[in-house]
Amino acid sequence: MYNTCSLKNNNGRNYTSKNNSHHKGKMVFHVILAGWLGSTHRALDKYADLYRKMKFCRCIVHPVIAPPMSVFEASLVEDNSSHMRNLAMSLVDRVSSWMEGGEGCVEEASQAEKLVIFHSFSNGGCFLLEQFRNLMCSTANIRIVGTIFDSSPAFYSNNDVFYGGQLSRAMQYTSWFDRMRLRLYLSGRAWRRRKIGLKFEEEVKERARTYWRRMLEHGTSCTSSPNDPEPELYLYSNVDSLCPMKPLELLIRHRSNEVKHQRRRYVMKVLFDKSPHCCHLRTQPHIYELSVKNFVEFCGLLKNINKLKSRSLIRDEIGSPLLLSRL
Repeated sequence: MYNTCSLKNNNGRNYTSKNNSHHKGKMVFHVILAGWLGSTHRALDKYADLYRKMKFCRCIVHPVIAPPMSVFEASLVEDNSSHMRNLAMSLVDRVSSWMEGGEGCVEEASQAEKLVIFHSFSNGGCFLLEQFRNLMCSTANIRIVGTIFDSSPAFYSNNDVFYGGQLSRAMQYTSWFDRMRLRLYLSGRAWRRRKIGLKFEEEVKERARTYWRRMLEHGTSCTSSPNDPEPELYLYSNVDSLCPMKPLELLIRHRSNEVKHQRRRYVMKVLFDKSPHCCHLRTQPHIYELSVKNFVEFCGLLKNINKLKSRSLIRDEIGSPLLLSRL
């Protein structure tokens, strides 16, 4: 039913920083690039290069693209045995068992803590993030230290599924074959639910509510330390028809006002003017690159401060206003 989705690097390319000796002794981040619906590895190459060229840290980039049907399925129903969950499980295994090598010897680093920056594009990336977080509760050596929401999360409802809304518009980025499979899937599942006395439309409505509630409240003690809620960066546009600005800004405001374990979460945002869905790097490359670099540097700074056990002394002197003022 699904297309094969490989986590392997495109064309055998090495998605790590170019000069390992240059980055020796620097902080290592595992960057997960969770692509949007209809994206390709070639399109994600530009984002991978942005991380690989960072000089203040070493980034190991893991690009992953969920097949179109798995994205549609995740938006319609919640199923712990879904293909999206299997994809997230493969990703968790890959990051947790990563091996560091160099100069003729291989050093196994599977027991060391892996610092993850999750870069999510559109809802396709957020659905993967949702499953990734659930699986991390049973994985001790992975920790998300920063999350980037690029044109996401996008609010949707059952109307967007059945009455020509966002999901219907998103289908234009998929192949004719995938669009036909989705229509057959919708018809078949609706018929099966009616046969047992359930309404498929109500099931989709509940899934949409659950998804948005998790986006409002995401971040648990198993994904970040209790006293260190991970920073978040939202990259969005005022003309994005697939990711409405108003509900997203309400979500950002809610997240920025959240206080967890007496710690306020660092929430940063960059609004791009007249930039299409998931095209901010193309339309305004300088602002985009500076925003991402500042955010990654900030995540590393917070990690180092936590190591020094002096974060409480300088917490009020650094934060999202400082990062945004540089733009």
